[in-house]
Amino acid sequence: MSYQKPKSLREGSVELNEHGGLSQTIEKHLQKYFKAHGGELPPPNLYKRVINEIERPLLSISLNATNGNQLKAANLLGLNRNTLRKKLTEHKIKFNKK
Repeated sequence: MSYQKPKSLREGSVELNEHGGLSQTIEKHLQKYFKAHGGELPPPNLYKRVINEIERPLLSISLNATNGNQLKAANLLGLNRNTLRKKLTEHKIKFNKK
């Protein structure tokens, strides 16, 4: 059984396909980050900092895309709703319905 990307990635978000993919965009930013340290290594705990920097906007945008519906946002992200709620609290993300 072979892995298949979710339909939204297979058929493609225009932004992801036109710009060479999200991972390539992130890679370019990380290369700039390393270069900015002038040959020295960045401070420790880089993995945790990068994940936090990516996770916050991902959660926020997903919550906005689902008009604040946490169950739909959790499904979109592939998370349990309680896990999403915990992460929203950790990142101090609130959604105010209009």
